[in-house]
Amino acid sequence: MKYVVVRLRGIEIPILFPSYMSHEEASRGHEAVSGGFILLMRLPDGGIEVKAYGESVSLNLPSRPEDSALLTTELLR
Repeated sequence: MKYVVVRLRGIEIPILFPSYMSHEEASRGHEAVSGGFILLMRLPDGGIEVKAYGESVSLNLPSRPEDSALLTTELLR
């Protein structure tokens, strides 16, 4: 899967989408601040870890270290 983080009214919101779409398509003209790919891993205790990595070529933006925590928070709400 891919993701892009967009800023709407000062709030950063992650958008997850399938790999056949481009980051540019998924951001739909919103202010994109980062993008890349996600890896979901099951932990031994049964929890899930989300790792953000890579970059968005179509937006020329890298993933950020804080994206993993942001994605985890949103996915596990």
